[in-house]
Amino acid sequence: MRRALLFFSLLAACSGGATDPALAPFEEAPAEEPSATNATTTEEPNEPRGAPSLDASAPEDSGSVPDAKAPKPTSHFECKKLGANAYRPYWVQVITASDGSVVTKDWSTTPKGLLGQNAMTTQAECDQTRAAANDAYGVICSRTGLDGWKPTLYTGTLPGRADFGYLGGSSIMTFGDCLAATKNSSAKGVCFWGGSAWYTSPIDKEGLLAGPFATVDACIVQTKL
Repeated sequence: MRRALLFFSLLAACSGGATDPALAPFEEAPAEEPSATNATTTEEPNEPRGAPSLDASAPEDSGSVPDAKAPKPTSHFECKKLGANAYRPYWVQVITASDGSVVTKDWSTTPKGLLGQNAMTTQAECDQTRAAANDAYGVICSRTGLDGWKPTLYTGTLPGRADFGYLGGSSIMTFGDCLAATKNSSAKGVCFWGGSAWYTSPIDKEGLLAGPFATVDACIVQTKL
């Protein structure tokens, strides 16, 4: 018995008091912290503040700018093609009702709303009369039965001249002179050719205000604003 105790004492001294690793309790090694060189990350890169959402459900910006308030429609002339080499101007009247609603009246559907005794021969010719027309009062050059021109009220009849709404007496044989007369017309009147001289008529009915004038240029001084 004494020998057995001596044996175990010597054995403990030789091992330095260490216990059998197999008999030692299991200890979990501390988790290894990833180093800066081999660490990987699953985090998304930070988005800058204010960055737009990439959510597919978010509405897509069309990039369009909201339209400015649309201009209100105004009365004006249009040209109607009536066949080969035949064009006539007519008035499109914009009427605002008391409730604010807007309707248009197509004067080409009225008995004399297609203006002029004779038709114009080209679209360009009709467009020139439109460009020089007085849209504020509905006055435009139309072609007469003598293939001349006269300032004409949009009605094609009274309160212009009862036959074709003309504002004046004789045909103007120079197209440019009629264009000058309507382009320079105003509330002060419109120039017309009287056969030997120029005169001014009220802008909205047939009549005589002033004249005679030797040239259309002298006449339009009286009517332009």
